Amino acid sequence: MVFDASDVVTRLLKNDPTFAHLELQGNHIGYEGVVAIRTALEVNYTLKGLSLKRNNIGYWGVQAIGSILQTKHSAIERLFLEENHIGDAGAGAMAWTLERNLTVKWLSLENNEIGHEGATSIASALKTNSTLQVLYLAYNILGQEGAASIASALKTNSSLQVLYLDNTGLDDTSVAAIGTALQTSYGLRRLDLGSNNIGDEGAIALARGLEKNSSLRELILRDNHIGRDGIAAISRALEKNSTLQKIDLQDNKTCKEGAASIILTFRRSNPKALVSADYTESEKALFRKSREVNLHQVVPKVICEEIPDILFPHTVVYLSKKEQHVNKLFSILRERPDLLNVS
Repeated sequence: MVFDASDVVTRLLKNDPTFAHLELQGNHIGYEGVVAIRTALEVNYTLKGLSLKRNNIGYWGVQAIGSILQTKHSAIERLFLEENHIGDAGAGAMAWTLERNLTVKWLSLENNEIGHEGATSIASALKTNSTLQVLYLAYNILGQEGAASIASALKTNSSLQVLYLDNTGLDDTSVAAIGTALQTSYGLRRLDLGSNNIGDEGAIALARGLEKNSSLRELILRDNHIGRDGIAAISRALEKNSTLQKIDLQDNKTCKEGAASIILTFRRSNPKALVSADYTESEKALFRKSREVNLHQVVPKVICEEIPDILFPHTVVYLSKKEQHVNKLFSILRERPDLLNVS
């Protein structure tokens, strides 16, 4: 796709209400292209979404966009700036904007070479911003200092609902700060910590947070290094937590005993919760054919089969979405833990 600045600017100047989202992904428009868009946005009040992913806009491009977002007439709610090499300086410029903007609800800064300084700047903005609801910081190396800053912001920010920190180089020490923040955080609904270096110690720290947290609905911990001790800690935490609805522990050092523990705990604390897992093609075929809960045939095969490093699901996503089937399945599991090989 070739970037046509004149056509874009013309439509923005007309304030066309049907032109609500501008998608310019992968056009390499650079700083000059951003300036052209900024000029048009100075009189536009209808554009709701702007995607400039992979356009090499850099720090100065973020500055240009930020200058518009700070104006009172800006209507942009969704801003996507992935893969633009903005670095810590660009993150700082965006943080400055967030402290003054009242419209952006969705912001993606994924894969932008942001380090701990940039993360700290964004965290500082989160302490005052009450509009942003979804933030993507994935594929940036935040470091322990950056993670600690983000965690500190989560303690006071009540508007942020979804936070993506997958592939950000987090380790047990980094996650410990986030676990502490979860104890008092009351806004966050979904937290993605997948594909990091979280082990049992980090999982234990998160478990402490889950024991006291009452807002989180979904926790993604897939592709980490969590083993038996971490799973056990999470299982104990879920005895006290009744709000978490989904936990993703795929591709960890889990075992079927740990899976069974999580499954039974979840069903006691939250009857609508689920655990995500991988499926083989044969299992997918079985799930598609299933219309009723047939415990004696399905449960032993799906949940108890010995397959290393996979935490099996325990909800009727693989059988039926009908609530009565969910209740029937897990009422029997509570009465028959032997079906899960739980002693």
